[in-house]
Amino acid sequence: MVIFLKPTVRNKKGFSLIELMVAIAIIAVLAAVATRWYRNYTRSSFESDLIQALLAARVAQEQYRAERGTYAATIEDLPRYNDGEEDNSFVIHEDKDARRRIVLRVEDADDDGYTIVAENEAEGEWHLEWRLSCSRDEPDEACTPVQTAGTGVLKNVF
Repeated sequence: MVIFLKPTVRNKKGFSLIELMVAIAIIAVLAAVATRWYRNYTRSSFESDLIQALLAARVAQEQYRAERGTYAATIEDLPRYNDGEEDNSFVIHEDKDARRRIVLRVEDADDDGYTIVAENEAEGEWHLEWRLSCSRDEPDEACTPVQTAGTGVLKNVF
């Protein structure tokens, strides 16, 4: 006599532990990649703010020289950069986040050239500093921003 047994049908209403662990591992890898990408994105935005401030100050320096025959010795001498204090620093962004608080100052300005420094007030790995050194005798292409502090995403753009 042959007995046929019915296969037992399991009512599967959930996920197995392996399936859950695979899903969590995939989410963790995606989160790690997204966090790295977002960090680079925010760092490049902080750097582009510094570069933009430097280039705007460069235009102001050239206008000052065209009007007076010499470059401005302090940032307060430039139009739109006088904050009422004679400290040779001008804060572009008054932000609570020190990474976004950009300070401009003029160094080594004379009749032949100038150096403008833009830096944020952050400390550690988020501290960024860019310099723009220009001379009257050099072509405009030679007057480009150079990163002097911090590790940046835009370091090799110029």
